[in-house]
Amino acid sequence: MLLLSLSSSSQSYPKTKIINGDTVVLLLKSQADDINTKFYNYNEKINSQKVKIDSLFLLSKVGNKAIIDSLKERLEIAIMANNQLFGYNEGLRKAFEDMSNSLDSALMRRARYIKRKYVLDKY
Repeated sequence: MLLLSLSSSSQSYPKTKIINGDTVVLLLKSQADDINTKFYNYNEKINSQKVKIDSLFLLSKVGNKAIIDSLKERLEIAIMANNQLFGYNEGLRKAFEDMSNSLDSALMRRARYIKRKYVLDKY
């Protein structure tokens, strides 16, 4: 019976009361601790993100021309290499198709020959 009354009273929180025209919220200690922990974690995350943003902003102001030029050069090299590899890929694909078509033709010719020679007894 005691357990039932404790659990039912804990389920009725938070409660609000009006005292002298102000609304007061009554919480369990565990609820207040949970809220405080969440606020602390949010503030820590906000502060760490602010540090990251500030460092990125500083990096963008200091020497970004050299960094951007270096990145552009690397990107151009990567694009040229990608285009060259794409060309190789197209050439290899075409060569494979030609080889496959030639192989299919050769197999078909051989199959017709075998059919004529051994099945139809025509040479």
